[in-house]
Amino acid sequence: MPGIKGGGKNRSETKKAGNLVRYIKISKRKGLANIISKEDVVKKKTFYSLVILGLLLASVITVLAGATYFQGTDNENNAGGGIADNDMDVRLCEPNSLLPIEFNINVPTAPQPGENTKLVIYANDVDEEQGEFDQVYLNDAAQTSPVGSLSGTDGTWSMTSLDVTGSVITGNNRIDITVNTGWCVEVDWGQIVVDSGEQDKGRISDLSASGDWDNIQVATVVTSSVTSTFGIDVNLLNASRENKDVVTDTFSMAGDETITRTHSLSTQVQPSAGEVFTIEVILYDQSTYFIHHIREITWTYTEAEADLSISKSAEQRFTEATFTIVAQNLGPDAANGAVVSDTLAATSFLSVTWTCSAAGGAACGAANGTGDIQDTLGAFPSGGVVTYTVQCTLVDWSVYENVAEISVPSGVSDPDTSNNRVVCKRYQLLFPVIYRNWTR
Repeated sequence: MPGIKGGGKNRSETKKAGNLVRYIKISKRKGLANIISKEDVVKKKTFYSLVILGLLLASVITVLAGATYFQGTDNENNAGGGIADNDMDVRLCEPNSLLPIEFNINVPTAPQPGENTKLVIYANDVDEEQGEFDQVYLNDAAQTSPVGSLSGTDGTWSMTSLDVTGSVITGNNRIDITVNTGWCVEVDWGQIVVDSGEQDKGRISDLSASGDWDNIQVATVVTSSVTSTFGIDVNLLNASRENKDVVTDTFSMAGDETITRTHSLSTQVQPSAGEVFTIEVILYDQSTYFIHHIREITWTYTEAEADLSISKSAEQRFTEATFTIVAQNLGPDAANGAVVSDTLAATSFLSVTWTCSAAGGAACGAANGTGDIQDTLGAFPSGGVVTYTVQCTLVDWSVYENVAEISVPSGVSDPDTSNNRVVCKRYQLLFPVIYRNWTR
């Protein structure tokens, strides 16, 4: 080939042909000259870089994803012989010779030490609130140390999620469920979920919660990789992992879709300030109940705070008086259920009538009334105002003292109580006058 010199070693030269630069490799051993364009080199480098990047991403995804092991049929008996005694998928009441309920879940490789692991059991008719106490044991045929107890309500199917981190072994993991005397239960399946689950077809990409104890708004963001119908159980667990509330939801998704599902939970009774709860969401295939992902967050009850204030003014001409009472919520939180009160003693006030008007999103408990005011506000958001106009006749010119008050509802604290009470006084005079701006 003209312009190319051979030698004892392989050499390469470049030569320009227009704007194209070519790399020439000469192999005397083969007697060939391989001409590769710079563009080809760049393309190959880019291709190999993408391949390497893809492998790295795949390895990361593999590391992030966990595993789920499902058992939906009976495969064990009381004696531990590995033969089914048909105590699953049937309602059993204690006493019964088939009890306790037992089955095995096979785990090919035990989780790593400290790797988060859950045992989830699907059972029906667990009357937890009425005193039924069905204890669950893992790899403990002697039934000495339960990992927890089933949760649920009368006549309904419920999932119970128990933390079994560090207790799952390689091979068969035996689950035993005892039922206390006089109660009945039916167990459908059990699953061991390692490191939050496989997340192969769907995952919970975000989870958040806000609101008060009687209306905790939980937002669950679900991302799917396949077209499927999913189910989620949203559970509210106390510090002992007792289930205080649960919401079940079913929805269909297309592949590569992300949606947000919002649900409301309640602790049922007002918690103590600072009490911590766990919100656990289980994502599963609606047709098979195979669990794809379990995700948890904590929610801490913080008592609401609202600075409530009240003022009172009066206009009087002779024995006829008009009082104006103004109650305000200075925030930051709502104080729905706050109570406005004003006792107008019959010894000082006659023919008492009053009306109430509201602004700023507030709602009077009653639009009008007679006699004393004892009004529970239907709504009292931050910035809300209620105004009472009271008309009455004064008894003679006697001296009296009148008090108007506002109080926060249960579950709300007031950072400044100095403005929750206002006092109006009238002093005896020798002749009638017009009173304005009564003092506290």
